[in-house]
Amino acid sequence: AACGPGLRALVGSARGGGGERWVRALPFASLSDGEPTRVTLVAAAHDAWTHTPDAELGAVWLERRGETVVAFSAVCPHLGCGI
Repeated sequence: AACGPGLRALVGSARGGGGERWVRALPFASLSDGEPTRVTLVAAAHDAWTHTPDAELGAVWLERRGETVVAFSAVCPHLGCGI
């Protein structure tokens, strides 16, 4: 989903059970049509004791299809390994 000048990805809370938020991923124009691109998500992370301004939250695969973007998880649903 395009949101403003860049793309954002919806990420869940590390605690699970909701708490999702949008994270800026990359500029829409940087994606080539029909070519999946692996994107590392970096944003501020908070827990009960610390604040990390540029924490690596994980990764997603983004594919541009015309004026639309499709996002896929970069984690295998069967084994939990990275893809």
